[in-house]
Amino acid sequence: MSAASGRKWIASRFSWFSRRFALWRLRSCSSFRAISSETADMSRTVLFRLTAALAGLMFTLDAHAQAADPPPPKTGEQVREQIRTALTDIGRIVAPNGIDEKRYIDLGGARQWIMLRGQDRAAPILLFLHGGPGSPISPAAYAYQRPWEDFFVVVHWDQRGFGRSRGTTPAETAKLKGTLNRTQYIRDTIELIEKLRAEFGQRKIVLVGQSWGTVLALEVAHRRPDLLYAVVTQGLAANWMASPRLLYDHLLREADAKGNVAEAKRLRELGPLPETVEPQKMFDWARRLGVGFPDANTWHNIRGPGDSWGRRMDALEYVSPDYSAAEYAADHAAQQADGAGLLARYQEAMAPVLPWDAERDVGTRIKVPFIVMQGTHDWQTSRDLAKAYFDKVCAPYKKWVEFPHSAHALNIEQPGLSVVALVNDVLPAVRGEVPKGAVRCGNAK
Repeated sequence: MSAASGRKWIASRFSWFSRRFALWRLRSCSSFRAISSETADMSRTVLFRLTAALAGLMFTLDAHAQAADPPPPKTGEQVREQIRTALTDIGRIVAPNGIDEKRYIDLGGARQWIMLRGQDRAAPILLFLHGGPGSPISPAAYAYQRPWEDFFVVVHWDQRGFGRSRGTTPAETAKLKGTLNRTQYIRDTIELIEKLRAEFGQRKIVLVGQSWGTVLALEVAHRRPDLLYAVVTQGLAANWMASPRLLYDHLLREADAKGNVAEAKRLRELGPLPETVEPQKMFDWARRLGVGFPDANTWHNIRGPGDSWGRRMDALEYVSPDYSAAEYAADHAAQQADGAGLLARYQEAMAPVLPWDAERDVGTRIKVPFIVMQGTHDWQTSRDLAKAYFDKVCAPYKKWVEFPHSAHALNIEQPGLSVVALVNDVLPAVRGEVPKGAVRCGNAK
């Protein structure tokens, strides 16, 4: 019996003795009308001695527990490991047919990292395509993903050139140069899906894309609908270059409405995003936009100066149960040592994406069920642009799911609504059903 259990047992026994003693006194009074002073003194003495004995035993158990328990953490690193251990224990997969694997596979001749988690290996596969390009979310996915694992085998993939797929040696990293483009990412996605189908013996999967991942998801749905039960977008990038221009207009209106003369003046001097598709010019413009980004909006429930997305993600990664201290240190050391190389990879990956337009590049006929999850306050991938594209799409069924208290980080901002949408609006596609409220278009097939 543990010390805590011992204390609980003693407390319960003490309560029982107290009740029995009170009942005995009541019965004695009823039977004899008055209890003698001698008997009363004796009863008080018995109760006092019993109380003292129980209190002494509880004190002894408390002292023993304090001696047996490990000392409280003293350093930041110890606190971090304590949090990581707790998160690891909370998230442990114990189901007999569950899966919890992290490994490297070959995709398109490059060594790339994947993570697979679920309570049942036989559940539908959900492949999550992260944003960016170049922004893996696998280390922070624990913040929202656990409920998904009751219904799907959730697969995260750090796309080539970034995260744990950046190359672990200079030779591996150098080999990636020239391959960080939309065409290769689409090929990698299709190859990964085919490998997952073969490994798990499933005909199709559910494909979920977030931000830049929506580009890949729609491209795969357009080219290989035979691989998918459904395509799901979160933060739909309907038109890559149009969103930042709408964002600029939004921020300028906000500054004027709030009477922020200095901010309005700064934005007018900056001007809207130039008519260019050069990544460096876009990065420069976005950096100068700077302080406006908290109102942009990545998080609707967080308002603060600077890069709120980066700071929050970094904090989640720091204590991640899926990102060891060694991996975290190595990743951040590599970023600092290879800052120029990392920027070059971002620019290489971004260049083919900037001119992307969903209506032009994949059209409005999608041959699999199409579910859009969009934050009302998302200005990074404009909610209005996403809705305009959705309204034009013809699919076996389509469903618009609005997240009223979210911006661009809807899985973290409203995780409950996220899992409800996956269960109510996406799982029916696996069963060949149409969810309530979906719009059908039979000509899409």
